[in-house]
Amino acid sequence: MPTGPAVLARGLDMSSLLIWGAAFLAWVLVLAPSVYFLFSEWRKRRDQLIGLFTVKALGHYYDFFFRAEKKAADQIGYGKHFRIKFDRRYGKRHYILPLTLLGLVAAIGIGVVTAQIATWIGYYKGAGTEIPAVAVSAFLGGYAWVVNDQLSRFRRQDFTLHDVYACTFRLIVSIPLGFALAAIARDDAGVPIAFLLGAFPTYTLIRISRRVASQKLGLDETGDEGPTELSQLQGMGRTNAERFQQEGFTTVTELAWADPVQLTIRTNFDFNYIVDSVSQALLWVYLGPQTPQLYPLSLRGAQEVRSTLDDLNGDDLDARHCAKATIAAGAEALKMNPDAFRSTLSQVSEDPYTDFLFDVWPE
Repeated sequence: MPTGPAVLARGLDMSSLLIWGAAFLAWVLVLAPSVYFLFSEWRKRRDQLIGLFTVKALGHYYDFFFRAEKKAADQIGYGKHFRIKFDRRYGKRHYILPLTLLGLVAAIGIGVVTAQIATWIGYYKGAGTEIPAVAVSAFLGGYAWVVNDQLSRFRRQDFTLHDVYACTFRLIVSIPLGFALAAIARDDAGVPIAFLLGAFPTYTLIRISRRVASQKLGLDETGDEGPTELSQLQGMGRTNAERFQQEGFTTVTELAWADPVQLTIRTNFDFNYIVDSVSQALLWVYLGPQTPQLYPLSLRGAQEVRSTLDDLNGDDLDARHCAKATIAAGAEALKMNPDAFRSTLSQVSEDPYTDFLFDVWPE
C-alpha cells in the first residue's frame, strides 16, 4: 500500500483531492454531531437541570448524596457550589478522551480503507499488502452504523460518554465480527454480509455472536434477554429499562434511591422523567407488584402519595374529602385494611427521599 510520501509524490491532482477530500469529510461526519452537541446543547441542558433545584431541594440533595460537602456548600451557597461540582464531575472536559479515541480510530480505519479502494479502482499502481474485501466491507458497515447512530443522537440531542466510547468500540470490533460472521456464510455472501452487519446495533451483534458460539461449542446459552423488573414501571418500556440496566440499575430497589442528577447525565433522559421514575420506584419498594392497581387513582409514585396526604391533612374540605376517598379506594383495590394502607402511605410520604423528590418537582 502506498505510504504518505508515495502519495505526495504523485502530486495533488484532482483525483487525489477528490478521494482524500471525501475521506476527510467522512471522518468529520463521525465527530461533528457530538462536538456540536458539546458546544451548543450541552450547556443549555446543564443550565436547565441546575435551574430546577431550589435552595431547599439542594439542601435535601446534599443530605442524601454529598453530606461531607454540605459545610462547604453552606459557606459559598448551595447554588454556586452545586454548579462548580457539576462541572467538575460531568463537565465537557470528560469528553476529550473518548472523542480523541474515536477520532484516531476513525482516521486510521478511513485512511486505510480509502487507500485500498483507491487501489481497486486503479488510482494507485503497484500497491503493497492487499486488504481483504471482507475487512473493507465490515469496516464500512461499522462506519455506517456509527454515523447513523451519531445522526440519530444529534436529532434527539442524546450524547453520553458511554455512547462515544460505544462508537469507538464498534469501529474496532467491526472487522473481527465481520470475518467471524461472514465465515459461516456462503463464499459469495461474505462481503455483503460483513457490510450489512452495520444495520444492527452492537449489542445485537454480540448477542448473535454469543448464540452462534454457543451452538458451535455445544454450550448452554444463559437466558438474560427477558423483560427486566424496571419495565413494569409506568412509562418505562423495554428500551428505557435496558438503558437503565446498561448503567447498572437492574431492579426497582436500586432505582428507588438513585442520585437523579448522576442518572440524568449517564442516561441523558430528561430530569423530570428520571424524578418520576425514581418516585414510582420508591412507592414500588413499599407496595411491590400491586402498585399498578393504584394508577387509576393517580397514586403513581411517592410524590403523588405525599400530595394526597398533604390534602388529607390540609384545610381545604373538598381536597380532604377527595384524599379520603382516594385512600379508601386504594385500600379496597389492594385488599388491605384501610388503617394499614394509610400507615404504609404515611411511611412513603415521610421517607426523607420523598421530601427531596417533592421539592425538586417543578410546580
